[in-house]
Amino acid sequence: MQKRKKIVIIGANFAGLSLALKLPTKYQVIIIDPTPYFEWTPNIHEILSGVKISDRLQISRKEVIHKKKHQFLLDRVVVIEQENKQVKLESGNALAYDVCVIATGGEDATYGVKGVKENAYLFRQANQIAKIREEIEALMQDQKSISVAIIGAGISGVEALGELLRVYKHHSRLQIHLIEQANQLLPGFPQSIDADIRHHCRFLPVHFYTGEQVKSINKNSVSFSSGVRISAQLILWCAGVKLPTFLVESSIGQPHQWLPIDPTLQTLENPDLFAIGDVSDFPNPLKKQAYYAMEMGEHLAENIQRYLQNRVLQPFKPSKKPMIVSFGDIETYLVAGERVVASKAFALVKEGIYQVYMAKFAQHTTISSWKTGIVNRLQTSIDKLLIPEFNLSSLLRMAPKSRILK
Repeated sequence: MQKRKKIVIIGANFAGLSLALKLPTKYQVIIIDPTPYFEWTPNIHEILSGVKISDRLQISRKEVIHKKKHQFLLDRVVVIEQENKQVKLESGNALAYDVCVIATGGEDATYGVKGVKENAYLFRQANQIAKIREEIEALMQDQKSISVAIIGAGISGVEALGELLRVYKHHSRLQIHLIEQANQLLPGFPQSIDADIRHHCRFLPVHFYTGEQVKSINKNSVSFSSGVRISAQLILWCAGVKLPTFLVESSIGQPHQWLPIDPTLQTLENPDLFAIGDVSDFPNPLKKQAYYAMEMGEHLAENIQRYLQNRVLQPFKPSKKPMIVSFGDIETYLVAGERVVASKAFALVKEGIYQVYMAKFAQHTTISSWKTGIVNRLQTSIDKLLIPEFNLSSLLRMAPKSRILK
């Protein structure tokens, strides 16, 4: 009897889970992740305001993967040995592979700023944000005045600001400082969003610092390279992610770059290695978006089978989907290329996408068969009706009070 080919997937997030759920059991599929729960990160900022609680954004990775009859290892990869075709784990074990897929996403980047780990809260996991919420509530009770600094005004930083304002915008004792090294909020997005956010905040307790590089973070202050120093009792680090260190140490990637891949999702240096999701650098750069990660995973399931059968691989063709950026209960932005439409109604679209895809993953846990049928029918409706129509013109019809930003 022919031995089953072994596929090792590193990372059980959007890309890795989507891949695992599409791979048949004729292969030995092992998926590795150091944490037990998958988290729906596009809505994770809502924990800050209490709109969401941690467990509503989490699903057991083990349940999802075991229901598919694959194997889940709660462990951390420390090195990939390309010559031996094996991965070594923090537990001391080693796994051989025929194909290895890197779907880790990034790890927190401090960019050499002193005091980040000691004095700032990271903003990437549900438990981190739940602790931030507890700290804010405690400070609001104990302090006469509170200053919060958010470092990084990308999507995470802007959405964190929005959730703080959802709860505290009328609290005169609170001051919020949003700090960004680039010259605009949401670098890489149309500048019209920057202007609109500033307009919304003109009478709110928010101070913007763009074009400012953070030099160091102390217990109660943030210092800029320009010499400016601001006081803050609470500091949130939303300044971005980088390529995981173990990949650099495995001689697979460069320190300040994502992994280059070809259109079939193979890494450029090793055909046995594939990279999908945020960790990858697609030839036509894609924004780090959950939707693309899931699409990549589903596409790669077919390509891995082609690869193991010595068939021609197919190029990945990403869908053109707009992005939704939340700003608390103040505004929601739909971004389609250089066009931006603002409407609170888009928050409902984002919530609907969250509900549908969490249900899609949850159907692989202990959900009963009749509920699975409901989920499948709802998923079909979304896939065939909403997703194809998820474009600028249809969403404008859904949101008659929308504004096109100039």
